[in-house]
Amino acid sequence: MGRGLNKVMIIGNLGRDPEMRYTPSGRPVTSFSVVTGRSWTSSDGERREEFEWFNVVAWGNLAEICKSHLKKDQQVYIEGRLQTRGWEDEEGKRHYRTELVANEMIVLGDRRTVEYFGARRSKVCNFCLDKVKEVPYKDADTLRRYLTDRGKIRPRRQTGTCAKHQRSLAVAVKRARHLALLPFTADHLRGD
Repeated sequence: MGRGLNKVMIIGNLGRDPEMRYTPSGRPVTSFSVVTGRSWTSSDGERREEFEWFNVVAWGNLAEICKSHLKKDQQVYIEGRLQTRGWEDEEGKRHYRTELVANEMIVLGDRRTVEYFGARRSKVCNFCLDKVKEVPYKDADTLRRYLTDRGKIRPRRQTGTCAKHQRSLAVAVKRARHLALLPFTADHLRGD
């Protein structure tokens, strides 16, 4: 069998707020729906519209980022692959669901709100966009977004921060831990 290609790129609006859950092994997974639309004029001059709904699933770091940055009706670019999974219900009936498994996501909008998440780093640091000189150590919720499940600071290629703000982020996390605003262990990061 020859090599194939399974790549999907969509731009659309979120149909609902993302829902995040954790697998038994503790890996985060976020699901949400995106609607895309197209319009055209038919041969008889009538304006037509067509909408397509996609079930999107994001795993790991991207799942956490989608949960914290996306909201219903927000325009978003998603890139990933199609995957169909099947299961049986209690009555033995077989069900199938096709999902877009995301590996990259860009929040679309004006320049201040454009954010890129995935394999490559963001071109503009969010802290630079907001003209933040030092990352605030008292804002524990913001700091948690930059920490992994194990309590480590995410690398710049994932967070999209510049070198200056990555250092400031490390100092802010250290200060927050010393003031007991953030735990030293990873068990308490999810707020359980």
